[in-house]
Amino acid sequence: MEEALLSAEQGCFEQAIDTALCLLQSGELEADDHLALVLLLVEWNGEMGAFMECRRLCGQAVEWGTKVFGARDPRVLFARSLELYWMCEVGYDVLAEHRFAPLIRDVKDVLGTEHDLWWQVRANSAMPAYMQGRFKEAADIYREILADSAECLPCNDLRVLSVRDHYADMLFLDGQYAEALLVYSSILKTREQECGRKDRSVFQVRYNIARTRFASGDHVRALEDWICLVDDLEGSVGSGDDLTISCRCLLIAAALGSDQNAIAAEQCRRLIADPPSFFEAQDCEAFAKILTECERRQSVERSCVQ
Repeated sequence: MEEALLSAEQGCFEQAIDTALCLLQSGELEADDHLALVLLLVEWNGEMGAFMECRRLCGQAVEWGTKVFGARDPRVLFARSLELYWMCEVGYDVLAEHRFAPLIRDVKDVLGTEHDLWWQVRANSAMPAYMQGRFKEAADIYREILADSAECLPCNDLRVLSVRDHYADMLFLDGQYAEALLVYSSILKTREQECGRKDRSVFQVRYNIARTRFASGDHVRALEDWICLVDDLEGSVGSGDDLTISCRCLLIAAALGSDQNAIAAEQCRRLIADPPSFFEAQDCEAFAKILTECERRQSVERSCVQ
């Protein structure tokens, strides 16, 4: 067991998995260690991107743990929650959906409503609705959780912040832009107070606000927000950071879609002048073509004005 854990700590997940499988096959582990090791295998396979294997192992853990400990044992409740999560992740959300209610009931009865698993399972119960495009239903689940959390958890609790993030995202996907903006704005205020204005989570919320404004039709304000965000990202995490590049590319696309050719041209120039390390020649050429088209459009616009 120690050898497997050490391999995992060093990032050698394949070796950790091989060692753990040998241990399980030996039949020498106590029941507690057996179940714990299977759940560690889930975690390590997740690190390797083997998500279907995660689902298979979770099912194995639940079946084995239920026989040995019972379905309502806290260790098995955790395994059941993981199984439903991974079922949703790999596309088995329809099968998972109706299994959340009994799990929520069992977690409440055994562990109580103050336990982390209670909040985690309730939040995960919105996954099937989200995966199936029922965004309003998912938003309603998150709204109910937030209403309950207001009675017992501070607004800066990580569980509350996570649910608020998901809630705002579902409102956005459901086209409820005005309400989504209100939630994102409240998240931004909390994030800035907790983490500071230069934290990555703050930049992400600012991006979400700009995206929501653009989707609602407020293109001018959204582009202003995006420009400020890109400038702040450059000054904080650098022009080559993935988040900076992503926001700049989205700003270019949004500017083009809004006929704001000057903005798109300026962002293309800055990207071409300082390209990311992973850009290849064809990437720079593509943005050079966009820049040429923007300059052509600007020339046409000036001619029309004259």
